[in-house]
Amino acid sequence: MSEFQPYGGISVAPGQVVTVRQIALSDAGYRYYVALTDQVVNDGSPFAVATASVRGNVANRTRPARRALGYFMAGEVSEATRTVPATK
Repeated sequence: MSEFQPYGGISVAPGQVVTVRQIALSDAGYRYYVALTDQVVNDGSPFAVATASVRGNVANRTRPARRALGYFMAGEVSEATRTVPATK
């Protein structure tokens, strides 16, 4: 195998033990993380102007006008460890 998404450039060799973890999240959680990723990677500069305001579902109850950054969610995690088979 030559590449894993989103971590391009990681290679595995025959006989190597790898652990794969899959995390299930809600549609709303997915949209939040996609928007957050777009904010970070579109320009590449920490000084770039944000393309849109990313709002999560975390609220400041004492000062509602001061929005919190974050998204609370619970999800299911599946994990499997396998040995990479020899290539033919």
